[in-house]
Amino acid sequence: MSTSPHFTTRRRMLAATGALAGVTLIGGRVAFAQPKLGRVVYGQGSIDPFFAAGYVALKKGYFGEAGLEVEYLNSQSGPRTNQLLAAGQIAFGATAATAAPALTLAGKPATLVFGFDRKLTYANVIVRREDFDSGKIKSLKDLADKRVGATQPQSSTWLMALYLMQKAGVADKVDIRPLGDLATMLGALKTGSVAASMATMSMMEQ
Repeated sequence: MSTSPHFTTRRRMLAATGALAGVTLIGGRVAFAQPKLGRVVYGQGSIDPFFAAGYVALKKGYFGEAGLEVEYLNSQSGPRTNQLLAAGQIAFGATAATAAPALTLAGKPATLVFGFDRKLTYANVIVRREDFDSGKIKSLKDLADKRVGATQPQSSTWLMALYLMQKAGVADKVDIRPLGDLATMLGALKTGSVAASMATMSMMEQ
C-alpha cells in the first residue's frame, strides 16, 4: 500500500514527539500498541524551541490521529517532570535521559522511549551586556561570590552550572539559585537578581 508524503511526515513527527516525551513508567495504564489509547497527561519541561517537536505534534493533532487523547501540562523542569511521572500524575514526559534509571532505582520502573537531542543546547552562561562591556564579568572565574540562575536542584541546567563552576575552580564560591523555569531565569538576570544564568539558545537570542 502506498503512503503519501504528508502521512509519512506525520508518522515520523508522532514517533519523534512520543519519543520526545522521553520517559514513561513501565507497567502504567497506557498501552501504546492498542488502537484506542485513551486519555493521558503529557508533561513537558519548558516553553522553549528546545521542545518544539512536542508542541508541533500537539498543535497538529498527531497524537489524536494515532488514537491517543493527550492533555498537555507545562511541568516547568526536568526534576518536576520526574516527580509527576513517579506520582502517576503524567503518563510520559520530556526530561533528561538520566531520569529513567534514576526513577527505576527509586522503585518507580521507567524506560527511555527516545533521545531527541544529543547536544547540550543549554550549556551556555549568559550575563548582562553592561557587566560584560564594563569588564566586570569576562569569564566564569568572575562569577565567584555571585549568584547564577538554574531551573531546579539536580536539573540538567543545575548540574551543568555546577560542572562549569567546578571546571573554573569557583564552585564553592558561586551560589547556584534554583529559579523554576527558563522565563524566570531570564527575568532574574534582567532585574539583577542573579549575575548570570544558564541558558538555552532561545534565551541567548532574547
